[in-house]
Amino acid sequence: MGAIFSYSLTVSVFLLFGYLTYKIFLASEKQSSVNRIALLFIYVASVVSVPLLTLQLSSGAEAAAGGTIELGEIVINVVPVDDPGSPMLPRVLLGIYAAGVGVVLVSTLHGLVNLFRIVRKGERSELGEYTLVRLSECRVPFSFGRYIVVGSCEPDQMMRMIIAHEGAHLRYRHWIDLVIAQMGCVVMWYNPASWLMREEMRQVHEYQADEAVLAQGFSPYEYQMLLIKKAAGRRLQSLANSLNHSNLSKRITMMYKSENRAVRRMRSLALVPALVVAAIAVQQPAVATSISSAREATLLEGESHGTAFDGKVSENLSDVQTFVAMPVEETVEAESAVEAEAPVASVAQAPEMQAEAEADDKPVNSCAKMPSFPGGDRAMAEFVMRNIRYPQSSIDAGEQGAVVVRFVVGKDGKVSDATVIRGRSDALNAEALRVVSTMPDFEPGLNEEGKAVACNYTIPVMFKLKRDVKKESEKVDETVTVVGGWNDKGEGASKLTYFVNGELNSDDLKSIAPDKIAKMEVVKNNPDYPDGVIYITLKD
Repeated sequence: MGAIFSYSLTVSVFLLFGYLTYKIFLASEKQSSVNRIALLFIYVASVVSVPLLTLQLSSGAEAAAGGTIELGEIVINVVPVDDPGSPMLPRVLLGIYAAGVGVVLVSTLHGLVNLFRIVRKGERSELGEYTLVRLSECRVPFSFGRYIVVGSCEPDQMMRMIIAHEGAHLRYRHWIDLVIAQMGCVVMWYNPASWLMREEMRQVHEYQADEAVLAQGFSPYEYQMLLIKKAAGRRLQSLANSLNHSNLSKRITMMYKSENRAVRRMRSLALVPALVVAAIAVQQPAVATSISSAREATLLEGESHGTAFDGKVSENLSDVQTFVAMPVEETVEAESAVEAEAPVASVAQAPEMQAEAEADDKPVNSCAKMPSFPGGDRAMAEFVMRNIRYPQSSIDAGEQGAVVVRFVVGKDGKVSDATVIRGRSDALNAEALRVVSTMPDFEPGLNEEGKAVACNYTIPVMFKLKRDVKKESEKVDETVTVVGGWNDKGEGASKLTYFVNGELNSDDLKSIAPDKIAKMEVVKNNPDYPDGVIYITLKD
């Protein structure tokens, strides 16, 4: 459900920008066919743009994380380690959203059932490719699908105009547009733009039907009198086209307007930059992070489908602090993968082995484009911090340290085969596996040909107790991604202070050869350096 909520939020941004542009530039123009296409374009572009923006959204969330430090080949990503807070608010919002979807969906289905109940009650007769339904209690004619429903005692001249009007609705397949608009209202019931777009679509339908009636030679005066007589009737169904569905004064005014010149129809091109602006808006760090948070929300606390630890977990976050390390590159010797105390990595496959693995659909260790978590590394860190629970038994025993988990990101982006390749206690290992197994689908890795491939992925998750934080950092290999601190202002790594062999360093850190580094320590809460400090010890 969280994925649907997240998707609807992104689509809502596009729909809002599209609607405002349509209202400003197109709504008052006499070009019903162009306007109908423009409205459908807004719906289609809003829906299909979300998958196309996956990579950009990931980049935007990574930008929100900020803080990248490069020391030759060493890369340090600085990510927040603040208290993840209570997941109650996302669950409440998701619950409200689900309830709203349920109410609007039930209301839509109820109206649809009533519509077909009305059709079944009437006297039917074939009218070309459509079915005419006469119903004594029908005061307002309407049409849907292949049915035209009218009153049973309409005068002949009035009946001909009604059939011409409703027949135009059916001929143009307007009911399909209304189904699309109504589904938008179901999924985005909280967005006023979805309801306003439906009304604009209805208005355009009436303009097209009015033009079709007048094109058949009926008197404008008599037709307008028909509209006035039927204006007091009650709407029967939101999915049906009806004579009184739209503002009568606007329709009459539009009948007397001249057709737009071709140059004015070019105003519809304003929708393109509007949707580009919407794409930029959803990539902003704050928006991208909010959307990512909505995607990860669940209706039930602790809802998951992965490995679970059956022991007690700590709810007292003041006792523990969890650091999440980002993916480890796969480029060092395999022998150190399990035994060494340094961050874990695995062998990079030779090209011929890589091709053979791909041909057998086996996961590869590296690919041209590595898999990416939805929302980027920052979102991955936030996901783990929100969902991890420090086992109470580990707190009591003082157990802490890094649990390195390797898993496979399949061609479809799904996480599978999670295993601990360097662990701590059984409780910490089980908790790390449980959280990794609940991760949402990744953007799959791509080979040199741009095809999705299954790929191994490794992340270390470090458990630390706040009451006994170790002072020594683990030694890093030259391609290891390390996680450090984040200053309390939420700023990036540009203001960090660096010490090399105990002396303040002002030189370019890229000048330090990675193989000369013996130890590196990242400290967040040093009162003398509130923006963070890195201590680097070089080899003798």
